[in-house]
Amino acid sequence: MNVSEQKVLKDALPSYLAHLKKNPKSLIAKIYGIYTVKMEDIREVHILIMGNLFLKVKEKISEFDLKGSIINREVH
Repeated sequence: MNVSEQKVLKDALPSYLAHLKKNPKSLIAKIYGIYTVKMEDIREVHILIMGNLFLKVKEKISEFDLKGSIINREVH
Protein backbone atom coordinates (compact mmCIF):
# COMPACT_ATOMS: atom_id res chain seq x y z
CA MET A 1 0.00 0.00 0.00
CA ASN A 2 1.22 3.46 -0.72
CA VAL A 3 0.49 6.59 1.34
CA SER A 4 -2.61 7.60 -0.65
CA GLU A 5 -4.09 4.09 -0.37
CA GLN A 6 -3.48 4.11 3.37
CA LYS A 7 -5.26 7.47 3.68
CA VAL A 8 -8.31 6.22 1.74
CA LEU A 9 -8.53 3.17 3.99
CA LYS A 10 -8.13 5.16 7.20
CA ASP A 11 -10.79 7.64 6.08
CA ALA A 12 -13.21 4.80 5.25
CA LEU A 13 -12.45 2.79 8.40
CA PRO A 14 -15.27 4.12 10.64
CA SER A 15 -17.92 3.38 7.98
CA TYR A 16 -16.34 0.00 7.21
CA LEU A 17 -16.38 -1.05 10.88
CA ALA A 18 -19.94 0.19 11.37
CA HIS A 19 -21.06 -1.84 8.34
CA LEU A 20 -19.39 -5.02 9.61
CA LYS A 21 -20.92 -4.61 13.07
CA LYS A 22 -24.38 -4.06 11.59
CA ASN A 23 -23.95 -6.85 9.00
CA PRO A 24 -21.87 -9.65 10.57
CA LYS A 25 -22.54 -11.97 7.58
CA SER A 26 -21.39 -9.34 5.08
CA LEU A 27 -19.43 -10.62 2.09
CA ILE A 28 -17.10 -7.62 2.25
CA ALA A 29 -13.62 -8.98 2.96
CA LYS A 30 -12.47 -8.63 6.55
CA ILE A 31 -9.35 -6.52 7.05
CA TYR A 32 -7.10 -7.92 9.77
CA GLY A 33 -4.44 -5.25 9.73
CA ILE A 34 -1.99 -3.01 7.95
CA TYR A 35 1.63 -3.83 8.59
CA THR A 36 4.95 -2.28 7.67
CA VAL A 37 7.70 -4.67 6.64
CA LYS A 38 11.23 -3.38 6.62
CA MET A 39 14.29 -5.42 5.71
CA GLU A 40 17.91 -4.48 5.50
CA ASP A 41 18.88 -2.83 2.19
CA ILE A 42 15.25 -2.81 0.95
CA ARG A 43 12.84 0.07 1.36
CA GLU A 44 9.93 -0.56 3.71
CA VAL A 45 6.61 -1.73 2.30
CA HIS A 46 3.12 -1.49 3.78
CA ILE A 47 0.90 -4.53 3.40
CA LEU A 48 -2.79 -5.10 4.03
CA ILE A 49 -3.91 -8.46 5.43
CA MET A 50 -7.44 -9.47 4.45
CA GLY A 51 -9.54 -12.58 4.89
CA ASN A 52 -10.21 -14.78 1.88
CA LEU A 53 -13.95 -15.33 1.39
CA PHE A 54 -13.48 -18.39 -0.77
CA LEU A 55 -10.69 -20.20 1.06
CA LYS A 56 -11.59 -23.72 2.11
CA VAL A 57 -9.59 -24.90 5.09
CA LYS A 58 -8.39 -28.45 4.52
CA GLU A 59 -6.45 -30.37 7.13
CA LYS A 60 -5.09 -27.22 8.80
CA ILE A 61 -3.26 -26.09 5.65
CA SER A 62 -2.83 -22.33 5.36
CA GLU A 63 -2.93 -20.62 2.00
CA PHE A 64 -1.64 -17.15 1.24
CA ASP A 65 -1.95 -14.89 -1.78
CA LEU A 66 0.43 -11.93 -1.91
CA LYS A 67 -0.62 -9.29 -4.37
CA GLY A 68 0.86 -5.99 -5.35
CA SER A 69 3.88 -4.56 -7.01
CA ILE A 70 5.87 -1.38 -6.67
CA ILE A 71 6.84 -1.48 -10.36
CA ASN A 72 4.74 0.64 -12.79
CA ARG A 73 2.05 1.10 -10.16
CA GLU A 74 -0.47 3.92 -10.42
CA VAL A 75 -3.29 5.04 -8.13
CA HIS A 76 -6.17 7.01 -9.65
